[in-house]
Amino acid sequence: MKATKKNERQLTVSVVLICQTIPQKVLLIYHKKQDCWQQPGGHIEKFEDPLAAAVREVREEAGLDISSYLPSKVRIDGVASTLPRPDYTFEYLIPKRHNEPQHYHIDWLYVVKLPKPFPVKLEEKAALEIGWFNVNEALNLPMLNNTREMLNRIITDK
Repeated sequence: MKATKKNERQLTVSVVLICQTIPQKVLLIYHKKQDCWQQPGGHIEKFEDPLAAAVREVREEAGLDISSYLPSKVRIDGVASTLPRPDYTFEYLIPKRHNEPQHYHIDWLYVVKLPKPFPVKLEEKAALEIGWFNVNEALNLPMLNNTREMLNRIITDK
């Protein structure tokens, strides 16, 4: 990956997985670098569209295939396709850390509803733990304030 420039905008994707059980549960990963719980996600690679990146990130971080739960892109003609809008688009300031300057992530966030909490397997080397949490448990975990606010919005909007 090329060196990050100060105030550069990088495209990322993340996925909030919510199972429709009672009580509802959300999948979260404890990320080493951030030292807190967050949803699966990461950078969109050079030759990926956001949907492919979402599928890859969840597979890499949780061992789940969510491809059948995401909306599909639709080919319009030989050169254009529609990409489904993400549920949310966020801009996050990433502070300076070690040799990496301050920069931003433009995050396409998809909310994926699953019928039940499928078994997960911690796949990501950058993560320490993974788990399904009911809403109250999730909101009381150590996480960034913006993650807590985003989860609150999703839970009350959906």
